[in-house]
Amino acid sequence: MNLLKLCSFIILLLTFCIISGKSEKADDLIESYFDGFQQGQAAVAARWPEQYQPKSNAVNLLHTSTDRFARPEQFDERISNVMAKNILNFAHLIGAQLNSLERSEIFSPLSIMSALSLLTLGAKGRSYQELKQFIGLDNDSELMSNPPKFYREFALMLAEIQHRHKNETEESTRKQPNWRTTNFNASPMRPTTNGRNKPEHIVRIANGIFIQNNYALNSHYKQVATSLYDSDLTQLDYQHHPRVSRDYINAWVNTNTHGKITKIINGNIPANTNMLLASVLYFKGFWETSFFPKATTEENFYQDGLNKPPIRVQMMATGGRFPFYDAKEYDCRIIGLPYSGNETTMYVIQPNNSTRQKLREMQYFLDAEKIDNMIDKMVRKTTVMVFPKMHFAQDFNMKSLLQRLGVKDIFNSATSDLSLIGDIAQYSHNAPPANNLHSVQSRRPTIDISLAQEHLDRYNEPALVFSSRNGEINEAFTNSETNARETTILSRIQRQANYLNPDFNADALMHLEEQRVNTQNYRSDLFVDEIIHKVDFAVDEQGTEAAAATLTYLHRSGTDVIFRGDTPFLILIRHDPTKLVLFYGIINKPEL
Repeated sequence: MNLLKLCSFIILLLTFCIISGKSEKADDLIESYFDGFQQGQAAVAARWPEQYQPKSNAVNLLHTSTDRFARPEQFDERISNVMAKNILNFAHLIGAQLNSLERSEIFSPLSIMSALSLLTLGAKGRSYQELKQFIGLDNDSELMSNPPKFYREFALMLAEIQHRHKNETEESTRKQPNWRTTNFNASPMRPTTNGRNKPEHIVRIANGIFIQNNYALNSHYKQVATSLYDSDLTQLDYQHHPRVSRDYINAWVNTNTHGKITKIINGNIPANTNMLLASVLYFKGFWETSFFPKATTEENFYQDGLNKPPIRVQMMATGGRFPFYDAKEYDCRIIGLPYSGNETTMYVIQPNNSTRQKLREMQYFLDAEKIDNMIDKMVRKTTVMVFPKMHFAQDFNMKSLLQRLGVKDIFNSATSDLSLIGDIAQYSHNAPPANNLHSVQSRRPTIDISLAQEHLDRYNEPALVFSSRNGEINEAFTNSETNARETTILSRIQRQANYLNPDFNADALMHLEEQRVNTQNYRSDLFVDEIIHKVDFAVDEQGTEAAAATLTYLHRSGTDVIFRGDTPFLILIRHDPTKLVLFYGIINKPEL
């Protein structure tokens, strides 16, 4: 009777964002952001014990990492559009599941996709099948026949929204929404800068992989994670220095959120942790047309229609020429609030005569295709707008939600297969790691389904927690059908390998696909305990002198549209060139 040894693999997913029009000069904010990043790195090094410096091949996210993207690969517009629609569609699925009608919900589809794609990269068998179906690999014949293309294209999109190019002012060649090109005040799709080659709005996605110093990653997985996804990779010692490891990771997060989150791990990291992955999304935006600070007042918000008792919220006001479309075919209206920089927009979709129930019903039929169709029909119109001031700090456990949406295997300790993450060759030759793995030709463990003691505060620390449990092996495991299907896919990939640019690690991706279909590989006992997602989201005014001049223009020119955000609505924060949705919000109850 073979017993499995207890080991832990923790992946910590942190999603943080601020969407704000706060009255703060962009030059000062961005300068302090870059300075703060360097100071944060220095602070981490200063606190680290001399005898235990982290061994790292990490590349500075904001500076030297741009060298990797000095000659960006040409994107595939069709595949990019397919992937953007996939992300928006699963955002709808998640949003429909989350909408309880009792409160507002905000989450980041892009951050969730970033984490799940890294998870998919290291998965096999049924775990892989469920993940790739959820992230949309099965929705396109080209992606089905060539899965590495998904990772390559997604990496290109992430690089573009963060301006990881040699020349920050380089014009994007992606197609932009019609309202940006067919109106008198639209400008070319070029990132606006402050004169020092730094963008007016900030989007940063940082992945940090923190490994136990005697735990080996699959070299191909490590190559793709660090080079393709631009992840930091650092070796720590959870076994002998758990507090120092915790402080290092907290400092890394503090740096990458510009000091907005100073601590995400309060207790000690378990000593049997092999790996921890933190994923951070930070967004700071400035309105193209700001709200009038002195016009903010307390007004009614009608959750269930104008004939029902309202709640009181802080309402902002502004005016200008905003992209708008009255979608009578979908019984709703859509308006866009562009952010400075001519790239990112907050789209607000409000059902006619909206209520909480009507908003929920709209979520079920308003898919990505319909939303893209509405955005394509938007034109700038002279508008007076009233919109709630909001600030949400939320976290929620996604485990049960993803299980309802078909992602189940990674949460099952008996069947989860994430064996492409660790160094399988090492496990098959060295005795200690072999206790943590079992051959797919052997038998499954019987697992106690009760949860282990939490090592992280589930309410304060967004995390993907991976671990294995003690148990007896008593059941055969086979997966011949899946392997046969994936072997066919592999043969197609091999014929198309030259499509991938060497700079995007085609060789490493190919090796991972070979390992994915190799039945002789070992299957690790890593599985997901839970997935916790956290977002900090704020919308407020930006007080500038230009706002008063705009208001005067409105009175002279007349008004085409009056838009009142005083009934429930959806919001999408979208990077328009790539169509990637950074944030998705269901606003049933604006809060501060």
